[in-house]
Amino acid sequence: MGRRFEDTINDFRSVVILVVSGSRPIDIAGPIGVFDRASALAPADASLFYAPLVATVASRPALNGTGPAIPWVTTQELKHQIDTILIAASDTAFETAEFKEALDWLRQTAGRIRRIAAMSTGVLLLAEAGLLNGRQATTDWRWCEELAQRYPKVQVRPDRTLVRDGNLWTSSGFAAGIHQALALVEEDYGYDLALRLALELEIPLRAPAMKTLIGAPLHQTASTDPLRELQRWIGRHLHETLHVERLAGIAGMSRRTFAREFVRTLGMTPAKYIEEVRVDAARRLLGQTSSDLDDIAHRCGFGSADSMRRVFVRTVHVTPTVYRLHFQQGDGVGQKPASGQFSI
Repeated sequence: MGRRFEDTINDFRSVVILVVSGSRPIDIAGPIGVFDRASALAPADASLFYAPLVATVASRPALNGTGPAIPWVTTQELKHQIDTILIAASDTAFETAEFKEALDWLRQTAGRIRRIAAMSTGVLLLAEAGLLNGRQATTDWRWCEELAQRYPKVQVRPDRTLVRDGNLWTSSGFAAGIHQALALVEEDYGYDLALRLALELEIPLRAPAMKTLIGAPLHQTASTDPLRELQRWIGRHLHETLHVERLAGIAGMSRRTFAREFVRTLGMTPAKYIEEVRVDAARRLLGQTSSDLDDIAHRCGFGSADSMRRVFVRTVHVTPTVYRLHFQQGDGVGQKPASGQFSI
């Protein structure tokens, strides 16, 4: 059984980390360490300190992996006012009794909570509860498509590592979950304490605003040889003019048959596919090289830096210059925002 501190809980900001089966001890220990250390670093006259507590609807959830022993209580034992709920990553088998009970507790409690945050697949639990409808959110890149398909009312941001929409925070994975905890500390106690905490933990205060997605399966691979070979050819010839007639000829099809088979197999038009491949190639070059924008635009087939900029703004939601700054000039440690508050 976990620690009991109901007698003094009013002196703390109660942070409840909701754990269900499939959560990993390392995902839980990271944010707890951030909140505990923030309380230790807070000035002596601070009005509130953090009281992180792990809660579960099951008497003993099935955790994945090994890690430090973490005490917990059940949600039924939570009688005090909760300030923040943080949902840990978990399984996504929401039809089980444990998950249904967790969903019921979330729905009943959400209206009384100042803010709710979720990490990785914990975001899907938040969406399943209906709390993300009409909101922007992110999750682990492997689950972004699942999040969008299961919950069409959620505005999924697969390019972001951390998203705040009102009082709801979502993050993409373990490292982003720690940055999320830092962001919550900054919201509560300001930039100076958050920066001290980040420097002590030896991590950037600012999480990268966007995911590079390098190594992720960004595009489906065609199941038929002509289109599969064409995909490889396109990747080697992005700097050239790639009109449909030329692509159809390389695939050995008529223009009409090619267009129909391409959409049927890959779920998008040839023009859309080529644009996405060009954007992905430009993102890699922006993040990994010092090539100027005109050179990258030419190599990726945009024709000019202005054309590439327009495509980036429409698809990635930032300019190429801003994208590069996030990956080549650090994450902003030591750069105090004008407002002194965290912003997304």
